Amino acid sequence: VRNVMPGDYVFSIHWLKDQYIKEARFGGVDVLNHPMGFTGAEGGTLDVVLSPNMGALEGKVMNERLEGLPAAQVVLVPLDRQRTALFRAETTDADGRFRISKIVPGDYTLFAWEALEPYAYFDPELLRRSDSKGMTVHVGELSRQTLIVTAIAAQ
Repeated sequence: VRNVMPGDYVFSIHWLKDQYIKEARFGGVDVLNHPMGFTGAEGGTLDVVLSPNMGALEGKVMNERLEGLPAAQVVLVPLDRQRTALFRAETTDADGRFRISKIVPGDYTLFAWEALEPYAYFDPELLRRSDSKGMTVHVGELSRQTLIVTAIAAQ
């Protein structure tokens, strides 16, 4: 990497479709989970490990009457909420079913809302209020899980 202006940078590769960044290190320092700080005097090698071994979730969203809930917003949010590129959102089908594929392995909270404004799940206050109603999920490499999720009532 040449001619980089001093500052803090977040490492990402946007063109990946069937792989995820498993590890990224610059000069031996983790730059995937921490900003890269440049003063202009750094040197070193950027080592990146990619993996195709993503996980998947599927399941059903139920309302309080234990019926499948169509058109519910299902959102998978990483525990490190600063990593917004890992947020994944899907809408349930007519039977309340959903499928989220190509998930980067890690720890997440799965939320399902009866109704939600578009992209409102990026609001830290909404997530804070909803935390106790979310489901903690660990996604491992190549894992496949089927879940039953209770929807968060519209407010």
